[in-house]
Amino acid sequence: MKNILVPVDFSAFSFNAARKAVFIAEKTNAEVHLLHVVNAPSDWNSISLQAQQEFPEVEARVVEAEMKMEKLLNDAIFERSKVKTYVQGGTIYEVITEFARHRKMDLITIGAHGADETKELFVGSTTQRVIRMATCPVLSVKKNSELKSVDRILFLSDFEEDISNAIETIIQLAEIMAASVELLYINTPANFTDTETAEARMSKYIPKASKVKFQSFIYNDFDKDKGMLAFMKRNKPDLITMITHARKGKPAYLLSMTDTIVFHADIPVLSMVLRKP
Repeated sequence: MKNILVPVDFSAFSFNAARKAVFIAEKTNAEVHLLHVVNAPSDWNSISLQAQQEFPEVEARVVEAEMKMEKLLNDAIFERSKVKTYVQGGTIYEVITEFARHRKMDLITIGAHGADETKELFVGSTTQRVIRMATCPVLSVKKNSELKSVDRILFLSDFEEDISNAIETIIQLAEIMAASVELLYINTPANFTDTETAEARMSKYIPKASKVKFQSFIYNDFDKDKGMLAFMKRNKPDLITMITHARKGKPAYLLSMTDTIVFHADIPVLSMVLRKP
């Protein structure tokens, strides 16, 4: 992990996301990239300066954001980190995901609202869209969530498809954090799997020779989302990791399991797009 992107809107949510990015960067010697996006025409970054001058209100917000960024950069949390700042214009979630893709970011750390932190629906939020569109892992963190240490990483999957790349990422993260990994399979009546089959699926992804300690769990519930939240509340992991499938083009009102967990979980959630090995 060499480059971590933090979208910044100068709220407590994005500031906490920056703190988490710094925590990870200090352990991986990564560079932190702070990006503020001013809501502007989608082609803002490619049009001429003369064309930009036709939008004086956008130009004013850009200048204001650059001043705020300079002030933020002087905060004590960045004293020991390598940090770069950027201010760009355009459609916010599109600029974030394109910036991450074009500059080959290894991780996006982004602030997320929780069920008790906003009256607005989570559906259609910037965080949700970034999770759906990003080509690199996305770490979603709440305003008050802590990440001072990571001792236990929980990974949720049905273990039916080839998740080798995701497991490899989790192992690398666990080695960096000196954490153990817990594999979780949620069993529901609608998609019931016998214990022996579920255990065999999980054991397939536990490396025979690894410094990382693995445990596997099967949790029964009528609903997969509720089962995940109930298990999380009972076992209290430090970090949740899960795969999010590409949902670009699908209606925003169709909530994925990742959306639900990010919205309700009190701890950081790392979502990864499934890549073919």
